Amino acid sequence: MSHRSILGLPTEILSQILSICEQVSQKGESHCTAPLLTCRKLYHLTLPVLYRDLRFTYSSQPRTSYLHRSLESDPSLYLLVRSLLLDLRPKNPGEYIALDDYVAAANVLSRCEVLHSLQIWGTAFLSPEDRKPYQMEAPPGRSPIDLCRWELLQYALFQRPTLRRVEMASNRDSPGHGFKLRLDCQVQARDLRLLPGRGINLPVPGTTPQEEIRLRILRKKDDAGMQGDARRRLIDFSIAFGPGHAGKEYEWRNFEFTLVFFWMKHRPHILRRLVLGDFKPPPLVKEFQAAAYPNLHTVVCPPAHVKERRRRHSPYKPPSEVIDQLLGPSVHTLVFDLTSDDQHIGLSSSAFGEPEERWLRELGQLAAAPDRNLALRTIYIDFKPDPDCEQGFDPANYAWDRLVRLQRQLQPLGISVEYPAPSMTREEYHELCRQHQEWIADETVRRTGLEPPDNSGGLEV
Repeated sequence: MSHRSILGLPTEILSQILSICEQVSQKGESHCTAPLLTCRKLYHLTLPVLYRDLRFTYSSQPRTSYLHRSLESDPSLYLLVRSLLLDLRPKNPGEYIALDDYVAAANVLSRCEVLHSLQIWGTAFLSPEDRKPYQMEAPPGRSPIDLCRWELLQYALFQRPTLRRVEMASNRDSPGHGFKLRLDCQVQARDLRLLPGRGINLPVPGTTPQEEIRLRILRKKDDAGMQGDARRRLIDFSIAFGPGHAGKEYEWRNFEFTLVFFWMKHRPHILRRLVLGDFKPPPLVKEFQAAAYPNLHTVVCPPAHVKERRRRHSPYKPPSEVIDQLLGPSVHTLVFDLTSDDQHIGLSSSAFGEPEERWLRELGQLAAAPDRNLALRTIYIDFKPDPDCEQGFDPANYAWDRLVRLQRQLQPLGISVEYPAPSMTREEYHELCRQHQEWIADETVRRTGLEPPDNSGGLEV
């Protein structure tokens, strides 16, 4: 039997294999570096895999410092970067990031010349003294607007014609306590240039006064450096407003939120997906009507957003009160997000109970009415309870029975009900209930000294 070397495989297949190895390694918070030491061919195929997607976390961590040194040792590695994530979130809420960290992040961005995707986590909130060169005047009586993260965005739009995706978030994607709103849009680069920032104030090390003057002249000439296709290119743009946009100490962020929301409202065709939060919605969100956005196809809604009060046991609003906000002629998918409930203590299967089943059934029936002219085709129930956080313990109340029943009721109306695979089988749930009953019995004995009645053998004569 002849032996064949893996090196005989086509380059495309070898690259795919190395990409899978890197994905597996990242799950263990490491990288697939062994092929670098194998041979010249694998070395050159592995480098693009390792440097394609990079994440820099500031305040600088050891891994970020090591990555900086690696790139600076061979600047050509910057040309391999396609996706860049700059995590500028301070360790503790209310803290500022250091100016040196912001400069380091700007430097990395300025070196990645073939960038396709840019993610900026955090608001890049500098101290009042450090942010003076990167701020915009606000209305009278308000603090100036911090433009640090916006300068990063505008620089990338202006200097990186390969850019196709931008994500700006103060936290991760999933809604949680204090999450306000996420807008997922598809927009031309020239419209993004109308957002705050100019892209010429970025503190890039080595920039000469002459280069800065040239950038200012280009900006005054209506983006002469972004003509034709570069101006019209479509960019997937996502921005989330999270916990940091709530407190009184961050009033300027409320103004920032209003500014972005009005920018989107005047370009209704750009909105593709809307993620509502569990935080008390500002007036602008309360006035939102899905029908006004012709390309909006998905709305993500947590239970708290459609309840009378933002409490778990509060009753739901009638579907007729919220249907115009959530659904429209183009919205074909509604995500009912139960994962945002009780994030601190975990999700119980009781989170999808009789009130949730009834409310979604009534909403589906209302949406299917011919006179509504709505496009709803899928209700996705994001429901991943943790068996270790179970609170229901009713053997007759297996939550997935409700999901199946709802599925059967709405299917004849042309609405599909989808949900993740059950996190526990019926047998596993019944076993949890049995263990809970035993625990209650043991606690009763410990506290009272009385044995619970034995009902297993029926009545005694």
